Amino acid sequence: MDPELAASLDDVRKAAARDPNRWRNNPEKKRKALEGMGKLLAEWQQENGAFTEEELARARASMYGP
Repeated sequence: MDPELAASLDDVRKAAARDPNRWRNNPEKKRKALEGMGKLLAEWQQENGAFTEEELARARASMYGP
């Protein structure tokens, strides 16, 4: 995965981990963040091609554990 994209995703993950209640207490903020992440991922795939199964598996493991 592109290092810049990986760093952006990691920043989002860390922010959510620091204060998980901020998503529950502000659904509009959560919706906007998810939309932004979706746009970021779509732009990356448009420029670099679709994610491979291996990349998706690593992303899932990074987010949810092995």
